[in-house]
Amino acid sequence: MHAQGEAGVVTRLFAIILGQPLIFVGGTPDSTVNEMLELYQINAIHQNTKILGLIGTPITHSLGRMFHNQRLAGRAVYVNLPLFAQELPEFFKLVKGLPFAGFSVTMPLKQTITELLKTDLPAVNTICKEENTWQAYNTDGAGALAAIGPITGRVLIIGAGGSAAAVAAILSEKKKNSPC
Repeated sequence: MHAQGEAGVVTRLFAIILGQPLIFVGGTPDSTVNEMLELYQINAIHQNTKILGLIGTPITHSLGRMFHNQRLAGRAVYVNLPLFAQELPEFFKLVKGLPFAGFSVTMPLKQTITELLKTDLPAVNTICKEENTWQAYNTDGAGALAAIGPITGRVLIIGAGGSAAAVAAILSEKKKNSPC
């Protein structure tokens, strides 16, 4: 049995990876046969395929599926998993036995998830499964500084979300390690 619509995409991909027969592919504009073949490359998916995903809400606008699946070329599959903060504990219980290798984390979960993962990071945007435990990372701060270039003066951060917290943390760390 598979769900239909956008949620059904994930169940159909799981069916292949978990060795279940593929029962239904098309039916809605969100899950056409062409999308399953071209975007998710279902002909290359098998039982050793890892699953990666984007968690948060809203995520339907994200281009991550197109970007990542094109580059993963069947070695892994990247899916959108709409998720609210209050669903995090149950979600991680449910995915424990599934072949998830990691998640990209977006709003509003970047700060909330730090408590669940017991990390000192101010915000998390990447989670990787390493030796059966979830490891938290944040690449927002380093990415922002790389895009900005050398900073020689004061910085004003406008925002209070996970990305702003990551930028503030990396700037604070740079200031501590600066000889000036």
